[in-house]
Amino acid sequence: IDITHEYFISKVATEFNQYSYQNIDYQKIVDDIREVSGAQYAALNIFEENGKDFSTVALSGISKNIQKAIKFIGYPIVGKKWDYDPHREKLIEHHKTTIFSNLAELNGTVIPNKISKLIETTFNIGEVALVKTTKDKIMIGDFTLLFAAKTHLRNKKIVEAYADLVGSLISRIRAEEALHNSEEKYRFFAEKMGDIVWTTDLEFNTTYVSPSVYNIL
Repeated sequence: IDITHEYFISKVATEFNQYSYQNIDYQKIVDDIREVSGAQYAALNIFEENGKDFSTVALSGISKNIQKAIKFIGYPIVGKKWDYDPHREKLIEHHKTTIFSNLAELNGTVIPNKISKLIETTFNIGEVALVKTTKDKIMIGDFTLLFAAKTHLRNKKIVEAYADLVGSLISRIRAEEALHNSEEKYRFFAEKMGDIVWTTDLEFNTTYVSPSVYNIL
């Protein structure tokens, strides 16, 4: 029995446990899925909290070709925030993985059809797969995978399992960051107010005392 892919998922799950909102490596994540899926190029997109707009956080593939494609498009792709596209949402709403015969079919009006065709021709792009990353059936983001002509998605089940691990990871990272920001705000107000703020854990060990304790006592 070939357990290579099962080992890969186990290894990835262990790696993801080491990530926090301060050190998550999106580039490695997108490099890994490109290798497992057999894609020529891969992108990781993450949705905003509204579940509509999304941003591209990492790209993987031949660097010089990616740079050339960026020149065709006219703006950087990584860090780009894309507006809500109802056409795109309708195409993928009923599928975990959606296969498109070409890039233009996916892009709709987001990238002009002429530019999509130019990218396809220049870099010999055939099929495009969009794989959702989800958490509790909520779409967190997606992987966009571009394949060389006459090649197809490999290891679909492994790719989908990996995508859901990424969805869970992103969901956890967001929760950790929100908690950190909340704690920072709490600490800011606690340190600026005149009253004493004194917190303990359930065993009554002191966990925080605001600086105002010096002035009051």
